[in-house]
Amino acid sequence: MRIVLVGFMACGKTTVGDLLAKKLNKLQIDLDQAIVEREKLTIPEIFAKFGEDHFRLCEHRALLANIGKDVVITTGTGICAMSWNGPQPGKLPCGWLWAISPSSFCGSWISTWWLMWRKSGQ
Repeated sequence: MRIVLVGFMACGKTTVGDLLAKKLNKLQIDLDQAIVEREKLTIPEIFAKFGEDHFRLCEHRALLANIGKDVVITTGTGICAMSWNGPQPGKLPCGWLWAISPSSFCGSWISTWWLMWRKSGQ
């Protein structure tokens, strides 16, 4: 079972991901941390030096590198906004998508995206 926790910055997804991974005896992978390790730059440095498009491509690559693993993945909501990470049957074999949200707006936005994705055949 693959679990992806998606939420806004500082909403608790990494904390919940760590707890969930321990409970399920799985590895927790934070995509931002994976990007920092691969790029050898902080997220603000990546944005300043290369821009958001480059960061989103790094994020997409990190997702693809880890989505097939039996792990808990944590990532920000920006990953949902990029068309290449959206509803694509057969492209991202994710079992669950949980939205962690400090507000009902975020929850409804992610829920709408999730329903679109589920209807696409995932």
